[in-house]
Amino acid sequence: MLCDIFKRYFFFVREKGDLCFALITDTHISDEGVQTRENIKAVDSEIGFDFTAHLGNLINGDNPEKISRQILRDEIQRYQDAISAKKLFVSRGDTDGWRNERFLGQLVKGIMTDEAWYEDTNYLSAFKDVVRQKNKPYYYVDFKDYNIRLVFLCSYHYQYDADIEFHQKYTGIDAAQAKWLVTEALFGCEGMEVLMFSHRIPQSRFETGKDPFFYKGNSTEPVCAIIQRAMRRGVNIACWFGGAYGYDSEITVEGINFAVIDSQMPRATRNKEHEHKLDLLESDAWDAAVLKKNQRRLYIFRFGRGNDRVIQY
Repeated sequence: MLCDIFKRYFFFVREKGDLCFALITDTHISDEGVQTRENIKAVDSEIGFDFTAHLGNLINGDNPEKISRQILRDEIQRYQDAISAKKLFVSRGDTDGWRNERFLGQLVKGIMTDEAWYEDTNYLSAFKDVVRQKNKPYYYVDFKDYNIRLVFLCSYHYQYDADIEFHQKYTGIDAAQAKWLVTEALFGCEGMEVLMFSHRIPQSRFETGKDPFFYKGNSTEPVCAIIQRAMRRGVNIACWFGGAYGYDSEITVEGINFAVIDSQMPRATRNKEHEHKLDLLESDAWDAAVLKKNQRRLYIFRFGRGNDRVIQY
């Protein structure tokens, strides 16, 4: 399989000034993870990834808290070690958490607090030019040599009360995160290329089955409106990546590029067109992405099941 990977990859030659990264989602501590990390490591040894982006659901959210948090930290370390740069940037997924049988509703899974997530991803603070707020699950990082910014969003917010054993999770960008986008993440980066990452893409076609409504080119959905305003100021938002949905797709809505990538773990999906089953020869599903600023293009090379893609911005 590695031979096939290298044959396909060497059709592409990385040029100076291109940002190159591995992209993966929904690994769910699956049995195929060892093989996938070996393949990422093999490709990295040839071209040198700048970082790996993991779009969430590293674990399954169905173990008690202490066990789940240790498994999460272990998985993070494994994917860090898969590339020589050891830079892994993660977005929080729905199942990145723990279970508690005592909570209201019985056997509540995927419990996660911002404080716990911040603590378990504290390794991020050691990386150069990572900017994140205390106990917040979102952050951005600048690659100043490339004049590129990465924005990692959290597509979930929640209500949590340990005293009454209550936890309720919601999909969406809350007001605090939206304000952070306006005043920090998409502020002061005019002229830069920006890539956005999250597990889900709230209020998108992937979530609701239809695009947000645009009136005379202006979005009525708040986060898209924030992105539009940034783009009009000269922020070059190349793409917003999401996982969660179990298939590959890319769309452009009023000039905003969105792309979702397939789950690394084979499973049936709601979208029968994209349904896949475990095949030992096709158990990989991860991408090597290359941002070519001089072409205003994002090349996405698929290793395993799926196809290569090119996104123009």
